[in-house]
Order: sequence, then C-alpha cells, then structure tokens
Amino acid sequence: MVLETLAGARTPNEAADVLGVSAPRYYMIELKALRGLLAACEPRPKGPQADPGAEAERLKKEVARLDRDLKRQQALTRATQRAIGLMAPAPKPDKKEGKGKAHRRRKPTVRGLRAAEHLKAQGTEGATSIQEG
Repeated sequence: MVLETLAGARTPNEAADVLGVSAPRYYMIELKALRGLLAACEPRPKGPQADPGAEAERLKKEVARLDRDLKRQQALTRATQRAIGLMAPAPKPDKKEGKGKAHRRRKPTVRGLRAAEHLKAQGTEGATSIQEG
C-alpha cells in the first residue's frame, strides 16, 4: 500500500481504508516503511562488524588477566622484600570498603617532640635567668 500511495495509484485515505487503520496510523506506517527503505539502501561496511557484547566480554577477560598479573607481581615483590629483609609498607586501606564519605585524616603530631620543644623553651628561659642573676 505504501508503494502504491507513493507512486500515486492510491490516496493515503484509500490506503488507510484498505489496511483498516486510521489516516494518522497510516502515515506512521508509511514513515516507518520509508525509514526502513532508506536504511536498506545505505552502503554497509565490508568485513565482520564489531559486536559490542563480544568487545565487552574481551575487555572483562583482559581486566581479569591484568588483575592476576598485578597480584602475581605484588606477591613477587613481597617475597623479594622478605628475602632481603626489607619491611613492606603497610597496605593502604581500600577506599571502597569504608562506609559513607571518606574522612580526611589529620597529620599526627609527635607529642614527644612538642614536649622537647616546650622543655627547651623553658630551659633557655631558666638559663637566661641564671646568667642574669
């Protein structure tokens, strides 16, 4: 019906009556048919086409392989450090494991150093008072 209407053999209202649909529905069918016709006429690229599902699967396998390689290298590093007597640095906690928003830790202050500075300041005050006296 669409081709007959486009060729001018029938009017859109006649085609709608023959198909048993309303005129607006016929125009929607005609639009879909024209889009399909145009898509079929477009040139297609040669060769096999990339499948997004296969690409995703390939990337998942690559991530798994890289993760295994990373764990292997980390194990070798730890073994080497133990063999030569180096202490391995403490592993950083994973940010994903914490609950809620990650809080920023403040830099720890060394109480001993603060106490030494305080005593040093008191000692210089005492020393100056002894020298003056």
